[in-house]
Amino acid sequence: MARILGVNAIILYANNPAALAEWYARRLGLATLENADDGNFYGEIEDYHTGLTFQFAIFKAEPPLTEAGRGLMVTYRVDDLDAFVRQLEAEGLRLERLTLAYGRFARLRDPEGNPIELWALDQAPLIDLHHPPEP
Repeated sequence: MARILGVNAIILYANNPAALAEWYARRLGLATLENADDGNFYGEIEDYHTGLTFQFAIFKAEPPLTEAGRGLMVTYRVDDLDAFVRQLEAEGLRLERLTLAYGRFARLRDPEGNPIELWALDQAPLIDLHHPPEP
C-alpha cells in the first residue's frame, strides 16, 4: 500500500496574503518572500530534530474565503511553549492552552481565521544533532 512519507508543504490560502505573511513572520517567526511571478509568498521550515525541511507558503484565495471554509489546522512544534505563549499574549493575542498525555499545546487563530496549534513535548529530546549543547 502506498503511504505518506512526510510533509512537503503547508500552503495557506488567504484573502490578504501580504498581510498574513507579515503576521506569520512577526508573530511566529515564519519568514516568506513574495514571488513576483505569481504574487504568492514562499518560505521554509527546518525541523532540526529530524533534519527535514518543508515548504511554507501563502497563496491568494480565489474565490475569497469565508469563515465557514476553514477546515485545516497546522500544528507547529516549538522549542519553548511557555515563552512562545507569553510572547504572543504580551501582544494581545488570546490562546487556549491544553495539556495532554503526549504534550502541551496552545491554540489560536491567525487574522484570516486559520486555526494554529503550537506543540511542545513535556521534556526536551535526548539528542539534537543539529544543535549540540553549549559548553
